[in-house]
Amino acid sequence: RQGKEELEKTRQLLINGERELAQGQNELQKAKEKIEFGQQELESARNMLLQNQRELEASKKDLEEGERTLQEEEKKGLDQLSEAEQELQEAEEELKENEEEFLEEKEKAQIEIAENEEDLDDLENSIEHLEKPTYKINSHDNMPEIASYFDIVNRLPFISNFFPAFFFFIALLVSLTTMTRMVEEDRLQMGILKALGYKNGHIIFKYIFFAVLASSIGVFLGRILGYRIVAPVISKAYLSVVSVEDFTVQRNIWFTIQAAVISIGLAIIVTFLVARRSLKEKPSELLRPKPPKAGSRIFLESIDFIWRRLSFIYKVTFRNLFRYKSRMFMTIVGVAGGVGLLLLGFGIKDSIGQAVNKQFNHIIQYDYMVIYEEGDSERVEEYEEKINEWDVQGRLTGRLENLVLEKEDGLEQEFLGLAFKEDRLNDFVQLQNRKTNEVYTLNDGALITEGLADAQDLKAGDDLVFSTRYGEELKVKVSGVLENYLEHYLYLSQEDYEKVFDKEYIENMDLLKIDSAEGFSKDLLELEGVYSLVNMDKASEIFDNLTGPLDNLVYVIIFFSAILAFVVLYNLNSINISERKQELSTIKVLGFYNKEVTAYVYRETIFLSFIGIFLGFVLGNIMHKIILVKLIPEEILLDPQIYFMSYGLTTALFIAFLMAVMILVHRRLKGIDMLEALHGD
Repeated sequence: RQGKEELEKTRQLLINGERELAQGQNELQKAKEKIEFGQQELESARNMLLQNQRELEASKKDLEEGERTLQEEEKKGLDQLSEAEQELQEAEEELKENEEEFLEEKEKAQIEIAENEEDLDDLENSIEHLEKPTYKINSHDNMPEIASYFDIVNRLPFISNFFPAFFFFIALLVSLTTMTRMVEEDRLQMGILKALGYKNGHIIFKYIFFAVLASSIGVFLGRILGYRIVAPVISKAYLSVVSVEDFTVQRNIWFTIQAAVISIGLAIIVTFLVARRSLKEKPSELLRPKPPKAGSRIFLESIDFIWRRLSFIYKVTFRNLFRYKSRMFMTIVGVAGGVGLLLLGFGIKDSIGQAVNKQFNHIIQYDYMVIYEEGDSERVEEYEEKINEWDVQGRLTGRLENLVLEKEDGLEQEFLGLAFKEDRLNDFVQLQNRKTNEVYTLNDGALITEGLADAQDLKAGDDLVFSTRYGEELKVKVSGVLENYLEHYLYLSQEDYEKVFDKEYIENMDLLKIDSAEGFSKDLLELEGVYSLVNMDKASEIFDNLTGPLDNLVYVIIFFSAILAFVVLYNLNSINISERKQELSTIKVLGFYNKEVTAYVYRETIFLSFIGIFLGFVLGNIMHKIILVKLIPEEILLDPQIYFMSYGLTTALFIAFLMAVMILVHRRLKGIDMLEALHGD
């Protein structure tokens, strides 16, 4: 039993040994695995060591290259540091200089800031007291430029009515003289036709047909002449003060029809009346020469102390004048019409020429008007420096205002207001009344130009009501009216300006006298502060160019008046000869030579012509004044005076026509047959 127990213990020990052996084997296996893992790690460490050695060698190379680069960069850095130290030293010196300059500028700036703060305070105070702004809206119709154009256009109906009416009257007179002469020369034919049984209507129709044919040809030629020559000349001359592009004369057939109806109608009426008057006589009376009208006692015979001192020839002349009253009337009217038109033409030329001469040679005595910016001290100083570079003989500084005048038709007209601190304007502008020759000064009060006074019907003592360009309405009492022909002006002293405009007087304009100023205009206009510059020499040239086309109008008037005078004189003398053939042949039988017969007839024409010339002067003056008032734009005032030379030229030209007609009449008088005196018996 004990052995079993020992055996059991031995077995148990064996089992335990086996277990321990198995456990040892397991541990041995694990140890082997650890050894293998350690070997792997050792191999990895060996590989890593090799790699690290290679990296170490590469790092050594990089370190050597880095050390070389460091040495190079260190050298460069030292050089740069040296340069930077030098720049820093220079910057410190510059900073020191700038600090000194800054201190100086700071002191100036503080002073300027203080001044500007005072100005700012003043401006703030001014702003507090500023009134609300006023606005003015201008429509397209009442703009001054448009108003000026409409003023010109509105004056055209007068010329389109006045001249046609005048020339229709002249056409009536020419038709009357022409048909009277024709009928008087055909008395014998009319008597024969009437004796052969022709009715008065048939005979009258012959002359009416002639009048209609002649008038129709005249209308046709007149239409061509009017549209191609007369209308363009007159229109271009009248519209020369405005810019009109693509100007053409519109051909209106209705106007042609009106002219044809009036012209042909007048010719028919005149022809009918003249022929009907002759056809009232019997055929036997028409077949004989027309007996001379019986003489009668005239008024001059009652003035004994004049009548008895006249020679026989002049007594006969005065009696013959009143014996043919209708011819006397037509001669006077025809001559007066021709002379009036001639004087009108020369008068317009006088008015234009003298207006230019007086305006730019007498009234305006400065060379330039310069308008510059107000209130900008820097630009004003620049302008002053530029002016001092030129040799200016005279200078007057003032203020300019653009003003507006409202007319009765609602349109507006611009004019200039000029104010001056110094009373030296007479050295630059002639302040004189054209009618009274009174000379004014700025101390006399507000002065306006004559054109402005005429436009508003003002005189000294009246109030001128006008507006600023902003619509503010003002009023000033007129103290004098000045002679002026281009544009309208209002002249004021500084005191009157501040009183009327109720604001401070600030200068913005100069009147300058300067000779040989080539390049002066260009030099000044390059300045920003100079708004505009007016060269009076250039203004004179422009005014000449604007009024130059009016010369063509003058030539047209002179040409047609010359034709009128010649035709009327020739027709009236032809009628005179036709009516007095028996009388003239009788005095030739009595022993009058041809020259004496011509003097006998022409003495009457000369006497009536001088009466017509005198009346023509009156008519010409009336038409001249009408033209200046009705046709000339309000911005322009022409000299209303017609000079003695124009009267002389008109008279000389008309006498030349008279002599030319006398030569033709003399040739006709030489052909009168003296036997005609016997036919009258």
